[in-house]
Amino acid sequence: MVVFFDSDCVYEAGWLRGLIEGLGDRPDIDVLGGETMIRTDSAWALASAVLFSFEFYSGRGAVYDAERFHFNNVAFRRAVLDEAPPPVRLPVFRTPTTFYAALLRQRGFRIGRQPKSRARHQPLQAAHHGGKAGGIQVARAAHAGLVLQGREKPEQCPAFGSRCPPEHPLGAPMVSSEGACAAYYLYRRGRAPPVAAGAAPAQARSGT
Repeated sequence: MVVFFDSDCVYEAGWLRGLIEGLGDRPDIDVLGGETMIRTDSAWALASAVLFSFEFYSGRGAVYDAERFHFNNVAFRRAVLDEAPPPVRLPVFRTPTTFYAALLRQRGFRIGRQPKSRARHQPLQAAHHGGKAGGIQVARAAHAGLVLQGREKPEQCPAFGSRCPPEHPLGAPMVSSEGACAAYYLYRRGRAPPVAAGAAPAQARSGT
C-alpha cells in the first residue's frame, strides 16, 4: 500500500487508520481516497476551493464508490501504481487526478472514498506557493471564483484569451469546453475552442 498526503493539509485523528483499514476491509477497492475540503468563509478561500475542486464532507459513515480522488489524501494498492503509474506532462492546469482517475477506471480499477479519513486543505498563500509565481496563481484562482459566481465576466480576467487560452488553460472555467471562460471564448470569436495535442476529451477533463 502507498499513501499520499500533503503538507498543506491538516488531518483529523484516525485519518491514516481509516485509509489502511478501509482498503483492508474492502478488497474490491483498488484506490481509496479520503475526504478533503477547504474552508469557504471568504471570497479568497472560496476561490481556492474552486481551483482545487474540493467538495464538502459527505457525512457518510462507510466507504462508498467514487469517480475521483485527491492526491493529498489517498491510498493505492501498490499493484495499481505498478500497472498504471500516474501520467506526467498533462496539457492542463490543476486537473491531473481527473485524468488519472479516468485512466484507472478505464483499466478496470475501482475507486472508493473513506469518509472517516478527513483532511482540511489550507487556502492558497502566495508566499507558500512560490513568491511571485504563487501570487499569480492566487490571482488566477480569485478570478476563476468570481467568474463561477457570476460576479465577473471572463474577459475581465487579465489572463483571459492571452495567458489563458483553451490550448493552455490556467483555471477551472477554461479547462472544460463547457466552462464559462471556454464558452465565452468560443462564442466571442465564433469558433470552437481548440484543444491541446494529446489532451483528453472534454468529458474526461471535467471528470464526468
